[in-house]
Amino acid sequence: INRDVADDGAYVAAAEAEVALAERRSARALERSEAAHLYLKDPETLATLAASYAAAGRVADAIARYEELLTRAPFGFEPQHMWFETHLALGRLYEQQQRSQDALRLYESLADRWKDADADLVLFRDLHTRLAALRAPR
Repeated sequence: INRDVADDGAYVAAAEAEVALAERRSARALERSEAAHLYLKDPETLATLAASYAAAGRVADAIARYEELLTRAPFGFEPQHMWFETHLALGRLYEQQQRSQDALRLYESLADRWKDADADLVLFRDLHTRLAALRAPR
């Protein structure tokens, strides 16, 4: 019997962070996501940590975590959709920070890699809506 339950506690913290995000309790989400990621250091908890920073208004920290997440190749593991979601979340933060060119480059890179996606996917539609808005004359 394995009596080491440290992983269990970290997974509970990760789940609590996700629940807190859904309940719009950003301080709790940040606390629990930091605890989870400190131990697990995996892409899933890094994504939750980034979302928690964004929810708490710590935009620079959120951007840094999302940028870190994009350096990790997601293919070959189950939650690769998170990698696509990360592009959109980071792009929205760039837009919020008036970094439109950074957002545009990020979206264009994703659109190029994801050109054969099902056009009915919500993320795909969101990507192309954002691209169109940034490309529109001002």
